[in-house]
Amino acid sequence: MPINPMNSDHHGAGNHVILIWNPIHVGERFAHFNRNTISGSWVIRDYITGWFLSNATSPLTIAQIEQETVRDAFPPFHQYTHNDDWNAFLRLMSLAFSKQNGVPYSVTAPLPIAGWQRI
Repeated sequence: MPINPMNSDHHGAGNHVILIWNPIHVGERFAHFNRNTISGSWVIRDYITGWFLSNATSPLTIAQIEQETVRDAFPPFHQYTHNDDWNAFLRLMSLAFSKQNGVPYSVTAPLPIAGWQRI
């Protein structure tokens, strides 16, 4: 399902952030997805489990990630280095969405394959 571009927020220097729910690569929860329109680089930060995946270690493309995303949401403006803030926000948002829509919510770490690294 293509993401809604209206849920993407410009975070400076070509970086655009959107919250994604991507069960294939992250799991049943929201994660931070940053893609740079200038360089073409990208990173998925799963602050809930403390892992990240980027184009430096994964062959995935931005288009693949967006296509495999089943829902998305507009992000708050926090520095990506504020791990505790992101963890709390994404946990609450994932839990609320899960309860409201009757969908599963998981805090299981992504499979340690395909280039995932510790935050």
